[in-house]
Amino acid sequence: MRLICSIGSCLSANVAYQMHKLIPNWYRVSSVQHNRIDQLNSIYIERKYKPLGLSDIGFELSAEYKHVNTVDNQIKGVGLGRSLPKKDDPLPLIDVLDCIDFGKIDIFIFDNFAELLFKLYRHRKLNTPMFINEHYLTGKAELFVFENKFMSPIDVYESYSSVFKYISSKNPACKIVFIPFPIKLKSDEHLNVRYQEQLTVLNELKGFFNNLYIIPERDIQQSDLLRHGDIYHFNDSCYLNYARDLIREII
Repeated sequence: MRLICSIGSCLSANVAYQMHKLIPNWYRVSSVQHNRIDQLNSIYIERKYKPLGLSDIGFELSAEYKHVNTVDNQIKGVGLGRSLPKKDDPLPLIDVLDCIDFGKIDIFIFDNFAELLFKLYRHRKLNTPMFINEHYLTGKAELFVFENKFMSPIDVYESYSSVFKYISSKNPACKIVFIPFPIKLKSDEHLNVRYQEQLTVLNELKGFFNNLYIIPERDIQQSDLLRHGDIYHFNDSCYLNYARDLIREII
């Protein structure tokens, strides 16, 4: 049995899920979504900020968006590591920090959707960062202040480096796989700059982590999309091709 975790978006989670279909003795055991890498690192790895609980939030998701679980997915003991469960998952998803501490993870898959597209909020009292989409809420996130900025290349470097070191120290045999999130279908010059900067950073980190693998960029087409017009979610065939790319890269 080999164990797989993911941190990123639906992309890394679905690739981890598809790997079990390709190789039945590989199992996804934890998937993290809606956490930017600096957020995850500063709260749970470096422990600079107090982790938020549900009682610290002070807002509610509207009925239309409760299924997205953007709040639960960020809170340890609630949904952290339990993102995108599937009905046919052979094992229940568990807390990602418990998985890391277990020390038996074979493959850790990352993608940078959040680092490319998320801006964070900070709790006014605790200063703890959190991702919030106010369009999903019934009202305002009054207990938080919005930070209108994306991650800088140095923040990306330091945060990924810290998380990779922590995972590797606890799981010395673990292979870390990074999937560049495809943005070709989004016409945005600033996003393209961030994409290239972050890919450069991850390639630099390869020089320090011999267990780090970067999956070649895929040429995403409209036919790869789950729904027409939704350029951030892909169909099972696309995720399966990513899984095949990953297996070729690490074996």
